[in-house]
Amino acid sequence: MEKFEDILRKVRSAITQEKSETRENFINHFSFDIGKFSFDMAKAFEKWKVFDDKIANDREKAAISGILYLAITLNITSMKLFVSGNSIASGNIHRQVLESIALVFLFSEKSLDTLELFMKQKYPANKAIKDVIMHQSKLNLNTKSLEILSKSYSFYQHYNNITSNTIASFVSIADKAIHLVPEFDENKISEYKIEIDMRVHLASIFDNILDSVINNVSKWK
Repeated sequence: MEKFEDILRKVRSAITQEKSETRENFINHFSFDIGKFSFDMAKAFEKWKVFDDKIANDREKAAISGILYLAITLNITSMKLFVSGNSIASGNIHRQVLESIALVFLFSEKSLDTLELFMKQKYPANKAIKDVIMHQSKLNLNTKSLEILSKSYSFYQHYNNITSNTIASFVSIADKAIHLVPEFDENKISEYKIEIDMRVHLASIFDNILDSVINNVSKWK
């Protein structure tokens, strides 16, 4: 039986320290994917900055710019957490990225009044994906982008609640141990690859997302 002092030290270390070995293992295995993700998100940030610099004092466009910025930064944060071994926190944030993207599409189509309802706190973000699917033809959203959004959202819905996957994320198949801090598990590489691919695929359509939203906003009268 471990002494309480040893357990306390482990808990404090889990809170205050990051295990660099875990991140290094993720980077070594998924370096190409991380590079592609980084390139696509850099392009998205550059395009967002051009849009943001032109909105002046327009409150509605500022709201759209804010949600776009949120989607970009949360997506980067989600990947950072994932390659640090924090899959549950990363998954929760990734779900918010998808909801932010869906929201900004709905905001960009004025006839839907979603932006006004959201600003009055009368529109819940968890309805956004379903409404985007319903209004796809109005939103200038191509089929590939919609498929990636809906498939990712369906996958990450389980991060809303505690499931067996939540428990499994803290158990190493390799050493059959339970860990307080994130660990890289060689026996879970195929599972890691699924989630890495989802993030890379989403990053690959960010450029199209911004183009579509900006195009929708340009039609405002």
